[in-house]
Amino acid sequence: MKKKFYSIILGLFLIAPLLIAAPVLAANEVTFNADTTIDLNSPDVNVTIKSGSKVDSMTVQSGSIDFVISTGGSVLIISSTRQALTFSSSSGLFYSDYNCTDSQSSITYGAGSSISAANFTITVGSDACTSVGGGGGGGGGGGGGGSDNVTETKKTETTAKTTAETAITEITTPTPAVGEPAKDKSGNITLEQMTTDAATVSSGDVSQVTAKMGVVRNAASEASYDKTVVSKVVAGSGVTAQVRSTITNFVTYGTPATKSLGAGERGGVVNSYRAAFGKIPATAAEWSDVVKIANGRWPSVTSATAESKAKTSFKTIYKRDAKMSDAHDNAAVTVMAYGLRPANRNLNSEKTAIKSFKAIFGYAPTSATNWDAVRAVAYSGATR
Repeated sequence: MKKKFYSIILGLFLIAPLLIAAPVLAANEVTFNADTTIDLNSPDVNVTIKSGSKVDSMTVQSGSIDFVISTGGSVLIISSTRQALTFSSSSGLFYSDYNCTDSQSSITYGAGSSISAANFTITVGSDACTSVGGGGGGGGGGGGGGSDNVTETKKTETTAKTTAETAITEITTPTPAVGEPAKDKSGNITLEQMTTDAATVSSGDVSQVTAKMGVVRNAASEASYDKTVVSKVVAGSGVTAQVRSTITNFVTYGTPATKSLGAGERGGVVNSYRAAFGKIPATAAEWSDVVKIANGRWPSVTSATAESKAKTSFKTIYKRDAKMSDAHDNAAVTVMAYGLRPANRNLNSEKTAIKSFKAIFGYAPTSATNWDAVRAVAYSGATR
């Protein structure tokens, strides 16, 4: 085992000499300039850390890898043998993505804003990862049609229960108080909570929404937000009164998983969903993606149109094509395409990003896609 460990360090020496030379490293000191193979003992398998990953430090254990990461850092790990990849981490990671396909498993983590030296561990299981079951796409509901080229995504964390998700949900905190979201041991809101929120909102029953939030219905607030926020979100969509009322409930009262956002920002999340998919959310599945977007999670479906537009914006901003295998570029495109909100806002970063947007485009951000580009600049870590 010791021999194996030293061979790992020797391989890393060529990439990041300071990993060995100093026990305490500066933020994002270790940059992987090439794909790096990590040879584990238990299980006896290899995993690959992809080129472009950037961390403060890394320690290889017998069957896991410990990382320290700060703002702007990220790591992408791939198992070509499809091992189950699970994690434990401190709270504050901005974005995460777990994939299990027929050819490989992969896991990506990146630091949110104002994160300094956050620790997390990726554990490599002895069993194969769990692929998403078919479920059959089906067309679902409402709004418009195939011109948006919306397809099922391969990102399994946002659909069926994966091995990684099971590991998280089995160690969740005790039942939260009314109006508070369920969180895993890392302090992240669980996917189960997001699914529950989506079912509550999509029911269209305001009494269910207020009961979940533990508040009394306020008709005056509903009327006010319907006029000032919801009217802008649904403008020109031709939605029914029931769908509009459902959005008003969400904007006015929120859900446990979105209570940290203000009413206007919740309206903005719905607007980002509409901009990405060309329709207003109506079904529980569609509302689930709205809640995921609000929590910085990848949605469970993708839009080729939205991603294509995002890549065009990326090139305008960064003066180069996006490299989707790079975690930062991938995050930037995804944030621009779907409007993912950060786990922790950094207003100074956002102010700087607004200035950059104005300098690049010659006008202030106004639309949903404009603001999504601002968020990408502020939080993705992508650079020119």
